[in-house]
Amino acid sequence: MSKIIVTGASGFVGANLVKKIMNKNEIHIFTRKESDTWRLNDIKSEINVQTINFENKNKIQSVVNKIKPDYVFHLATYGGYPFQQDVKTIVDSNIQNSINLMQSLSEYGRLEKFINIGSSSEYGPKTKPMKEIDLASPIFPYGIAKLTQTNFAKYFFIKNGLPSVTLRLFSVYGPLEEPGRLIYDIMTSVLRKNLLKLASKKAKRDFIFIEDVIEAIEKTSKTPNIEGGIFNVGSGKEYSVEGTVNIVQSKLKKDLKVSWGNNEKQRSFETNNHWIADISKIKKEVKWKPKVNFEKGLEKTFEWYENNANTYKTKKS
Repeated sequence: MSKIIVTGASGFVGANLVKKIMNKNEIHIFTRKESDTWRLNDIKSEINVQTINFENKNKIQSVVNKIKPDYVFHLATYGGYPFQQDVKTIVDSNIQNSINLMQSLSEYGRLEKFINIGSSSEYGPKTKPMKEIDLASPIFPYGIAKLTQTNFAKYFFIKNGLPSVTLRLFSVYGPLEEPGRLIYDIMTSVLRKNLLKLASKKAKRDFIFIEDVIEAIEKTSKTPNIEGGIFNVGSGKEYSVEGTVNIVQSKLKKDLKVSWGNNEKQRSFETNNHWIADISKIKKEVKWKPKVNFEKGLEKTFEWYENNANTYKTKKS
C-alpha cells in the first residue's frame, strides 16, 4: 500500500482519481480552506483531509515530512474555467503555490514520482496536432501560468532530482464534471429538457473520457525512466461543438434544443485552428492509449447523470 498525496482532490479530475485509487492506497488530500469538497462527501471518512495554506511552505514541509508520501499527484489549479479570471490568483495558485510544493517535496527527497498536471492551454492555438516538442505559445494567463508551472517541474527535476512528470490534459469529460462545461451542459439540458445556449458551432476540442485520464495518471506514476518528461493526454481526435451535439442527438437518440449564438469573430482562434493532441509519445513511452471512444464515453456519461441527478444539489452555490 502506497502513501499518496493528492492536491486539487475536490475538483472534477481529482475527485475521480481519489475514488479510483483509495481502496488500494493510503490517501491524503491537500485542500484549501475555501475548497468546496462536495464531490468527496461520500468518502470523506475513508481518506485523510489536510487543510493547507499553500502559501506557507513551512507548513507544507511539515505535513509532507509527517505523511512520508510515496507519490504526489498535483492537480490543484485555478483559471481553467470561464469564471476564474483573476490574474493574480491564477499566478499565485499555479506558479507560486506549485513552487512551494515542489520545493518541499525536493527537500523531502524520498518520492517515487511527482505527477504534475498540466494543460493543453500551454500550447496556444495550433494548426495541426499538438506535440510535446512544439513551441508553446499560450495566449491567455491560465496557459501562461500552467506553462511556467510545467517549466518549474522540469527545473526541480534537473536541479534537485524531483521525479516529476507533467501530463498535459486535453478536454476531459465524464461524471462529476464542473457546471458550465460543454458536456455537462449538454447532458443536463437533455435531462431537464432545457434550451441549450451555445456560442460557436465550429470551435473544436480533443475530448478524453475521465476513466482514460485516470488510467494515464496511474500508468505514468509507475513507469520508470520518464522523469522530467511531458506527455499529452488526449484522444488524438477532435470534434466540433456542433459535431458533439449531433452525436448526442443521433447516436444517443436524445432530443436537444439548441440556440446558437455568433461569437466567431471574438473567438476566431478557436474556430480557425485545431485543438487536438498528438499522443504518439505517451503511447510509446508509457504504453497508454485511450480505451473509451467518444460515442461510448458520452453514453457512459449520460447514464451516470441519469442515475445521479441529485449529486450536484450538494454543491455550494
